[in-house]
Amino acid sequence: MIVDETAAAAAEVVYRLVEASKERLDRIEATALLAALFVETKHFLLARKSTFDVAAGLVEAGADPRHLSGMLGSRMTRSERMARLKAAGRVQTVNFGDWIVATSQLGSYQSSAARALLGLGAHVAFVGGEAKERVRVNMRATEEFAAKTGVHLARDLAIPMGKALGGGGGGHPTAAGFYGKIDVEETLKKCVERIRALLAPFQS
Repeated sequence: MIVDETAAAAAEVVYRLVEASKERLDRIEATALLAALFVETKHFLLARKSTFDVAAGLVEAGADPRHLSGMLGSRMTRSERMARLKAAGRVQTVNFGDWIVATSQLGSYQSSAARALLGLGAHVAFVGGEAKERVRVNMRATEEFAAKTGVHLARDLAIPMGKALGGGGGGHPTAAGFYGKIDVEETLKKCVERIRALLAPFQS
């Protein structure tokens, strides 16, 4: 396992590994890494100086940032649209002071549904589903929530909860996920309990 907590995206780590190996990226490889960098950092909103250094190196290797929007702008499939609507129909919300936390259950497209719940007004969204005898939870938070509360979804929720539930987790401050071995409803309840404790100082 290679871990670099200073990197804003896994694509940065991959690029550094290529550099260390003295290999040279071709245009297609560089473009794929630049696209990954773009997506992982939310269109560079989560970027750091190192991110732009890597992006510059990828452009030098032949990647063209002008092509990213066309590559990544694929239309949402019907099944993904239906999944988002199902998640919205099953949503449950809890208020902690000024913050709205939403939970929902979905068999697929959990990350897409979590993003959609933020668009509907939630500050934090947990969407869980069961697959291959384990539960997977995707979580998303707004930039405002992360900035004002200091809650880091990966550090404060996904990683410790994954370990506690016999699985694993990871991610970023506003986008993370984990898997565990108990049922999805109980897992989502534990997510709410965990964030309730984290937000206790913000509740009057």
